Amino acid sequence: MQKRNFLDSLVDKAIDINREKMRKIVFPDTDDFVLEAASLIKEKRIAHPLILGESPELMRRFSTSGFSNLNEDNILDYLRDDNKAKLHEFIREYMQLREQDKKPISSEEAQANMRKPHYYGAMMVKKGLASGMVTGASSSTKAHYPVFDIIKLAPGVTRTS
Repeated sequence: MQKRNFLDSLVDKAIDINREKMRKIVFPDTDDFVLEAASLIKEKRIAHPLILGESPELMRRFSTSGFSNLNEDNILDYLRDDNKAKLHEFIREYMQLREQDKKPISSEEAQANMRKPHYYGAMMVKKGLASGMVTGASSSTKAHYPVFDIIKLAPGVTRTS
């Protein structure tokens, strides 16, 4: 019981810290249980969830699945025409990162990768447009690849789990 009270206290403290500056958390996966988690995070005011995907489809799913607190403010339709400049900026930066790592890739491969939500989300975190990313819960994509390619490990960290 004492351990549970400590954990509850810890979670409450984390929520209080985040409420001071509502952080954006990117969700590249869009399965219902991931959307449910995003809805809960918004409801508890833990962070501002930003779900990557097609706006009309996500709005339909919010409505039919009962996630009424999620709305257009929680969607980034990153492949829409009005976001092309940002997408091209991310592609260029991704190519530069790969070049710095001595693992260059073609512009076609960079574009194909950056059009995937996990890569786009990782670049948002890298550039400070989001504070974090929740990924890999449901994806068939190896979600750790974009993290290692773009965000990298912290200095002094050599292993992950």
